[in-house]
Amino acid sequence: MQIDTEKFYWDGFLWQPKINMQIMDECFLKQTEKQRKIQIDNVPLEYGLDKIDIISYITNYMKEKALANNDNPNPVLNCEINEEDKTANIELSSVPETNLMYKLGKIIFFQNECKISRLGENPDGVNNLKQLTQLARQQAEAQAAVIKATENIMQMKNFEKLTVNKLDKKPKFKVIKVLNCIMQGTENLLTKVQWDDLHADLIEEFSRFGIIIDSFIVRPYQATVGAKCGTFFIEYDNSESACQAMEYNNGRIFNGQKLKIFNIPEDGYNLNFKQLVYIKN
Repeated sequence: MQIDTEKFYWDGFLWQPKINMQIMDECFLKQTEKQRKIQIDNVPLEYGLDKIDIISYITNYMKEKALANNDNPNPVLNCEINEEDKTANIELSSVPETNLMYKLGKIIFFQNECKISRLGENPDGVNNLKQLTQLARQQAEAQAAVIKATENIMQMKNFEKLTVNKLDKKPKFKVIKVLNCIMQGTENLLTKVQWDDLHADLIEEFSRFGIIIDSFIVRPYQATVGAKCGTFFIEYDNSESACQAMEYNNGRIFNGQKLKIFNIPEDGYNLNFKQLVYIKN
């Protein structure tokens, strides 16, 4: 009888089937999925961060703080962002790593204090049905009171219409961050002259909206979390110019790419990104 040695191995006594380790790993990950997830609150999404930025930041943080397994170069497997409540659901590669992160309680991310909790855990520690029911009733009563007060204000001041924009007006800043200025994968192919030309083209494009007092484009050796290669930062002399530039250019096609633009706080720009321009190759 001929034995298929690709499917079986000899253990010294019997031919044993070879186990597909990849399938075993996938099964183990599936079984421990809930235990390997944490939620990070107050993520600084106002800086235009995406999934890759957050994964990179958490990965680097875990390595620096010795929270990742020694032989594990990628402790973060996945990240899901909820922009509405500024949270990130992080899936880590092992339960011990997850426990260590959870025990921290919080991390500092771009000057923001971000609370760490188990995914699905109630941040206020409300666990039983009676407490949840009471909390829901209180929230409903508070919401009803707010609605009633709003109606009274509208009647008193004879407002014909109260728009959402007036109730939820975001602050305006003088700095914008422009993504997708270059085609992904070409960043290492550009020469210094081509980078300089690209910078000049972007300045010409965005100077139509106001006076630019500072600008730079992130080059390969300057890239970091929140500032990928090809990211263009512009600081205008006033917030109105910045917002006009963002509103007009967000979604426009530049160099075959669809621009994505964020209006970011000046203090965060100065602390986290402005110094990148001084990094030389």
